Amino acid sequence: MRPRVVSGDKDGLIFVWDVGMELRGTSKDVTPTTRFEGHTATVEDVCFKPDSHTEVCSVGDDQLLLFWDERSGTSPVLEVPKWSTVDLHCVDWNHADVNLLVTGARCTRPGAAVSPPAPRPSAQAPTAGGGARRHRGRRDVCV
Repeated sequence: MRPRVVSGDKDGLIFVWDVGMELRGTSKDVTPTTRFEGHTATVEDVCFKPDSHTEVCSVGDDQLLLFWDERSGTSPVLEVPKWSTVDLHCVDWNHADVNLLVTGARCTRPGAAVSPPAPRPSAQAPTAGGGARRHRGRRDVCV
């Protein structure tokens, strides 16, 4: 896979950066190769699907869990509205089983795991996920 970085910003935008192109050239300026639009508030966390360089998931202060695929355009391929009753702060895909991911929010209960989008996406009910990392920072909890 080529070296890529994904980032979110306070305006609700997500950018994918192909840093491999810049590393091969002489330019020190890096510009995004893709711009996703779908969040209505600050994007708190984004991550690539472990076995893909085109699929991304994101969470934000708008309480949305969004899935993206560059091959499908710049809009989300799946939106899980109001995934949480509070702002979402972190998301991570389970590297042992890419059908699971975890989210973390500013609350005392652990995040939930869901299946990522299938070819015809449909939101699935939360299920317990194993093999995910545990992170504690401020009041955020990810299990």
